[in-house]
Amino acid sequence: MTFSSVLDFIDDHLGAIVVKEARQAVRSRFVVTVQFLFLAVLVVTLGWVLLNQSSDAFDRELGREVFMTFQGMLYGVCVLLVPLYAGMRLSGERNAANVDLLFSTTLRPWSVVMGKLASGLMVGVLAASACAPFMVLCYFLRGVDVATMAAAIVMDLLALVVAVQVALFIAVLPVGGVIKAIAALGYLVFALASFNLNAILIGLGRWGGGTMLLSARNPAIGVFITVTMAAAVFGLLFLLTTAILSPPSANRALPVRAYLSGVWLFSAVVALTLNIGLNIPTFKAWAVGWSVLLAVATLVGGSERAAMGPRLKAQLSKEWGIRGKLNAGAFMLYSGSAGGLFWAACMAFMTLLFSLASTYVLDFMFHRPPTAGAEVRDMVLRLAVANGMVLGYVLVAGCLNRRLFGAAARQGHTGAMALGLMLLGVLVPLLGSFMMKGTRDFSGVCVAFPFTPLIEMNDGELRHSGDFMMSACLAIILMVVGLAFALPWLLEQAQAFQVGKEIKDDQSKDTHHV
Repeated sequence: MTFSSVLDFIDDHLGAIVVKEARQAVRSRFVVTVQFLFLAVLVVTLGWVLLNQSSDAFDRELGREVFMTFQGMLYGVCVLLVPLYAGMRLSGERNAANVDLLFSTTLRPWSVVMGKLASGLMVGVLAASACAPFMVLCYFLRGVDVATMAAAIVMDLLALVVAVQVALFIAVLPVGGVIKAIAALGYLVFALASFNLNAILIGLGRWGGGTMLLSARNPAIGVFITVTMAAAVFGLLFLLTTAILSPPSANRALPVRAYLSGVWLFSAVVALTLNIGLNIPTFKAWAVGWSVLLAVATLVGGSERAAMGPRLKAQLSKEWGIRGKLNAGAFMLYSGSAGGLFWAACMAFMTLLFSLASTYVLDFMFHRPPTAGAEVRDMVLRLAVANGMVLGYVLVAGCLNRRLFGAAARQGHTGAMALGLMLLGVLVPLLGSFMMKGTRDFSGVCVAFPFTPLIEMNDGELRHSGDFMMSACLAIILMVVGLAFALPWLLEQAQAFQVGKEIKDDQSKDTHHV
């Protein structure tokens, strides 16, 4: 294989979005200006350090200190400047007033996302290629080895991939500029907090005390878990970005729910392996993480569309071979509000059941006393109340949405109404307590907040307290009321997947109409 043939292969398979973005990046004053400023800062920093270093008392750790400075600069560019550039460009093209290639092309959504991601990575690699020579020079100043340098650059590039994907996801969110700004601010806080984590992962920072994923005893396990979590988050955000860019008639939920189901199974196996093989307690963090994620999935599922179009019905019959009977797998994985709620509820139940059963298995295998898994079982009880309350809020909000707006009800408003009910459930008792007691001591009145059971997580007797019992009763009431009023709607949604004869009739009507 010759070099020209490699260039021809790349030219044939290079996406139109990549070509467009690369051409505009070359002509962009922002990219060129930032690149020159970055090089100037690197040169000035290295020169200042060398000129102010005395040759009589040469610091053997000078290379380490200078390398950490360059590493911080490169990491900042990878997780702040490059994602800002990629996100702003995509957000501008998503504006309906700006008719750009994103609206006029027939490319598939995943091709657009891949092109935007590749163009952002090219800008990041350009910054890394400018910084890498200065980082290598630190080897001659002593205090850092080549393996550490290579690990640092690799971790920076991995962080670049995830950061650019986060920026693309925020850019395509179908919300206003204020919500996007809040999401970007949240990412900024997380990015600034990750600087110390990056130093820890490459072995140049101090290991934080009290963290479970990273410990001085098991650094390799900490790196594996962190990188695996980053890869899982990247895949989820990529699928969500692609789903948002897909047309409304597409089956947006199928790849996202199938991916989350696979990641859930893989993470369950990893958590069980770490507990059995290395005796690292991970079930508590695993259960909390998945419960919070599935609570968000419940809000999103309740906000999905309720009507199933002819195209989705035809796809359902073709892929699943349904003939007049309900298929539970298709009902949970295909786009639909009821299916989304059912999938999220089943996944939350399996998460809690797996965590609870694993404690008894570990007690039996290691001959532990019955009280050894009490903390995990207590956490499972708290999470059950929290997820049940979120599901109850969504069901009640969906019922209110359909009763108040009727045929004009938009499923996208269900999640917003559920959040509004949560806010009212928290603010009304707070204001009532303040007006009646005239005090600012509001403890014990936020029982309507779904994650109140997770407060004071070290208190093993919280399940016996009045606050927890009130939260549990409220969750049961919300679920019972919501299911009672939403049951006809749920059955109607389930019947939409019994499409054997209906699809043939719809197709014949469409053919006759054409």
